[in-house]
Amino acid sequence: MAVTAHATKRLEYQTTVVDVLDGKSIVISNKVFVTDFEILSNEKIELDGVDSPELDQPGGKEAHEFIKNAVKGQRVKIIELTDSGRSKGGWVFQRGQTNSVNLLMVEAGMSWAKDQQITSVVPLEKMKKAQEKAKEEKKGLWSLDNPVPPWEWRKKEKNAEN
Repeated sequence: MAVTAHATKRLEYQTTVVDVLDGKSIVISNKVFVTDFEILSNEKIELDGVDSPELDQPGGKEAHEFIKNAVKGQRVKIIELTDSGRSKGGWVFQRGQTNSVNLLMVEAGMSWAKDQQITSVVPLEKMKKAQEKAKEEKKGLWSLDNPVPPWEWRKKEKNAEN
C-alpha cells in the first residue's frame, strides 16, 4: 500500500475577487494557460483568522456588505495556506495596503478574531486587541445587545435541523 504525503504550502499571489459569498468567503479568479488555451476557473477562499456572522444572523448582511465593498472586483494580494491543493484559509490585502482585509473586518466589528492557519501574517494577539477595541467602541456587531458568535449560531441551527 502506498502512502501519500500531504503537501502543505504557503502561497502568495495576486488575483481578482469576482464575488463575495458572505462575511468571510470570497471567490477569486484563476487563469491557467495551457499551450494556446486559457482556462478560467473560480476558487473559494475563506478568510483566515476571522469568523463573521452568518447571512441569516444579526450582523451577517452588514459583514457581507463590508467585505464586498472592500474587495469585490478588485485586484488583491492573497497569502494562502493549502494542503494537497485545497485551501485552508487566506489573508487578503487590497492593492497597496499593509493591513489585511481580515484585520479590517475585526477592527470594524464585522468579525470575531479566531485561531489561524497562517500565524505569521497578523499575530492573533493583534487581532484580539483589535476585537477588544471594536467592542469598547461598540462598532459593528458589538453595537448589538448580545452578539452571538457564528460558531454558536451554526451549532444552534444544526441542532434545530435535527
